[in-house]
Amino acid sequence: GVDQDQDVDSNKVEVKIVRVLYALEFPLLGAKMIYFLRGYTASGFLINMIIQVLHDMTTFLLIIGIVTASFAGSFFLLQTEQGSFYEDEDTSALDVLYQTYVILLGETEIPESFLGGWIRILFIIYTVFNLIVMLNLLIAVISDTFDRVQDSADQARNVELLR
Repeated sequence: GVDQDQDVDSNKVEVKIVRVLYALEFPLLGAKMIYFLRGYTASGFLINMIIQVLHDMTTFLLIIGIVTASFAGSFFLLQTEQGSFYEDEDTSALDVLYQTYVILLGETEIPESFLGGWIRILFIIYTVFNLIVMLNLLIAVISDTFDRVQDSADQARNVELLR
Protein backbone atom coordinates (compact mmCIF):
# COMPACT_ATOMS: atom_id res chain seq x y z
CA GLY A 1 0.00 0.00 0.00
CA VAL A 2 1.81 3.02 1.34
CA ASP A 3 5.32 1.87 0.35
CA GLN A 4 4.18 1.18 -3.21
CA ASP A 5 2.57 4.63 -3.46
CA GLN A 6 5.82 6.22 -2.26
CA ASP A 7 7.81 4.17 -4.79
CA VAL A 8 5.47 5.27 -7.61
CA ASP A 9 5.76 8.93 -6.54
CA SER A 10 9.54 8.57 -6.28
CA ASN A 11 9.72 7.07 -9.77
CA LYS A 12 7.59 9.92 -11.19
CA VAL A 13 9.94 12.48 -9.64
CA GLU A 14 13.01 10.67 -11.01
CA VAL A 15 11.48 10.52 -14.51
CA LYS A 16 10.66 14.24 -14.33
CA ILE A 17 14.21 15.09 -13.30
CA VAL A 18 15.65 13.01 -16.14
CA ARG A 19 13.33 14.72 -18.64
CA VAL A 20 14.41 18.15 -17.43
CA LEU A 21 18.07 17.19 -17.73
CA TYR A 22 17.53 15.86 -21.25
CA ALA A 23 15.61 19.02 -22.16
CA LEU A 24 18.56 21.12 -20.98
CA GLU A 25 20.99 18.92 -22.89
CA PHE A 26 19.55 19.73 -26.32
CA PRO A 27 20.42 23.46 -26.28
CA LEU A 28 23.88 22.58 -24.95
CA LEU A 29 24.38 20.12 -27.80
CA GLY A 30 23.31 22.80 -30.26
CA ALA A 31 25.77 25.25 -28.72
CA LYS A 32 28.56 22.69 -29.02
CA MET A 33 27.72 22.07 -32.69
CA ILE A 34 27.78 25.83 -33.32
CA TYR A 35 31.13 26.05 -31.52
CA PHE A 36 32.65 23.58 -33.99
CA LEU A 37 31.23 25.49 -36.95
CA ARG A 38 33.39 28.50 -36.01
CA GLY A 39 36.34 27.05 -37.91
CA TYR A 40 34.56 27.13 -41.28
CA THR A 41 34.80 30.24 -43.42
CA ALA A 42 31.09 30.41 -44.22
CA SER A 43 29.84 30.07 -40.65
CA GLY A 44 32.76 31.46 -38.63
CA PHE A 45 31.91 35.08 -39.37
CA LEU A 46 28.26 34.64 -38.35
CA ILE A 47 29.12 32.82 -35.15
CA ASN A 48 31.67 35.49 -34.25
CA MET A 49 28.95 38.06 -34.93
CA ILE A 50 26.53 36.27 -32.58
CA ILE A 51 29.14 36.13 -29.82
CA GLN A 52 29.96 39.83 -30.21
CA VAL A 53 26.28 40.85 -30.28
CA LEU A 54 25.57 38.85 -27.10
CA HIS A 55 28.58 40.45 -25.44
CA ASP A 56 27.54 43.96 -26.47
CA MET A 57 23.93 43.37 -25.37
CA THR A 58 24.70 42.54 -21.73
CA THR A 59 24.22 46.09 -20.44
CA PHE A 60 21.14 46.53 -22.62
CA LEU A 61 19.61 43.30 -21.25
CA LEU A 62 20.34 44.40 -17.68
CA ILE A 63 18.58 47.72 -18.25
CA ILE A 64 15.56 46.22 -20.00
CA GLY A 65 15.32 43.57 -17.27
CA ILE A 66 15.28 46.20 -14.53
CA VAL A 67 12.70 48.29 -16.40
CA THR A 68 10.47 45.26 -17.02
CA ALA A 69 10.69 44.10 -13.39
CA SER A 70 9.98 47.64 -12.15
CA PHE A 71 6.88 48.02 -14.29
CA ALA A 72 5.76 44.49 -13.37
CA GLY A 73 5.92 45.52 -9.72
CA SER A 74 3.76 48.56 -10.44
CA PHE A 75 1.31 46.49 -12.49
CA PHE A 76 1.08 43.93 -9.69
CA LEU A 77 0.32 46.55 -7.04
CA LEU A 78 -2.26 48.31 -9.17
CA GLN A 79 -3.95 45.22 -10.60
CA THR A 80 -4.42 43.62 -7.17
CA GLU A 81 -6.23 46.81 -6.18
CA GLN A 82 -8.57 46.47 -9.19
CA GLY A 83 -9.19 42.72 -9.05
CA SER A 84 -7.65 39.51 -10.23
CA PHE A 85 -5.08 39.59 -13.01
CA TYR A 86 -6.49 36.37 -14.42
CA GLU A 87 -10.12 35.46 -14.12
CA ASP A 88 -11.06 32.96 -11.38
CA GLU A 89 -7.66 32.76 -9.71
CA ASP A 90 -5.24 34.62 -7.51
CA THR A 91 -2.28 36.21 -9.21
CA SER A 92 1.30 36.05 -8.03
CA ALA A 93 3.97 38.63 -8.70
CA LEU A 94 5.69 36.08 -10.97
CA ASP A 95 2.51 35.81 -13.08
CA VAL A 96 2.54 39.57 -13.58
CA LEU A 97 6.29 39.60 -14.32
CA TYR A 98 5.79 36.89 -16.94
CA GLN A 99 2.87 38.75 -18.52
CA THR A 100 4.90 41.98 -18.59
CA TYR A 101 7.77 40.14 -20.28
CA VAL A 102 5.40 38.59 -22.84
CA ILE A 103 4.02 42.05 -23.65
CA LEU A 104 7.61 43.13 -24.34
CA LEU A 105 7.76 40.37 -26.96
CA GLY A 106 4.64 41.68 -28.68
CA GLU A 107 1.76 39.86 -27.02
CA THR A 108 -1.48 41.38 -28.22
CA GLU A 109 -3.84 39.81 -25.71
CA ILE A 110 -3.64 42.28 -22.84
CA PRO A 111 -5.19 41.27 -19.49
CA GLU A 112 -8.29 43.30 -18.63
CA SER A 113 -6.67 44.35 -15.38
CA PHE A 114 -4.21 46.40 -17.47
CA LEU A 115 -7.00 48.46 -19.01
CA GLY A 116 -8.25 50.63 -16.21
CA GLY A 117 -7.15 53.69 -14.25
CA TRP A 118 -3.51 54.33 -13.46
CA ILE A 119 -2.42 50.96 -14.75
CA ARG A 120 -3.41 52.04 -18.28
CA ILE A 121 -1.14 55.08 -18.07
CA LEU A 122 1.76 52.98 -16.78
CA PHE A 123 1.08 50.39 -19.48
CA ILE A 124 1.33 53.03 -22.20
CA ILE A 125 4.57 54.39 -20.74
CA TYR A 126 5.97 50.84 -20.49
CA THR A 127 5.10 49.92 -24.06
CA VAL A 128 6.36 53.19 -25.54
CA PHE A 129 9.62 53.00 -23.60
CA ASN A 130 10.36 49.31 -24.14
CA LEU A 131 8.87 48.69 -27.55
CA ILE A 132 9.97 51.92 -29.20
CA VAL A 133 12.93 53.39 -27.34
CA MET A 134 14.66 50.26 -26.06
CA LEU A 135 14.16 48.11 -29.15
CA ASN A 136 15.48 50.90 -31.38
CA LEU A 137 18.46 51.13 -29.05
CA LEU A 138 18.93 47.37 -29.44
CA ILE A 139 18.91 47.74 -33.21
CA ALA A 140 21.56 50.48 -32.92
CA VAL A 141 23.74 48.28 -30.67
CA ILE A 142 23.49 45.34 -33.08
CA SER A 143 24.18 47.60 -36.07
CA ASP A 144 27.26 49.04 -34.38
CA THR A 145 28.48 45.54 -33.54
CA PHE A 146 27.90 44.41 -37.13
CA ASP A 147 29.92 47.33 -38.48
CA ARG A 148 32.75 46.66 -36.04
CA VAL A 149 32.84 42.93 -36.78
CA GLN A 150 32.57 43.53 -40.53
CA ASP A 151 35.61 45.81 -40.38
CA SER A 152 37.68 43.12 -38.71
CA ALA A 153 36.19 40.14 -40.62
CA ASP A 154 39.44 39.01 -42.26
CA GLN A 155 41.35 39.10 -39.01
CA ALA A 156 38.52 37.29 -37.18
CA ARG A 157 38.36 34.60 -39.89
CA ASN A 158 42.08 33.91 -39.53
CA VAL A 159 41.78 33.71 -35.73
CA GLU A 160 38.89 31.21 -35.99
CA LEU A 161 40.84 29.05 -38.45
CA LEU A 162 43.74 28.92 -36.00
CA ARG A 163 41.52 27.71 -33.15
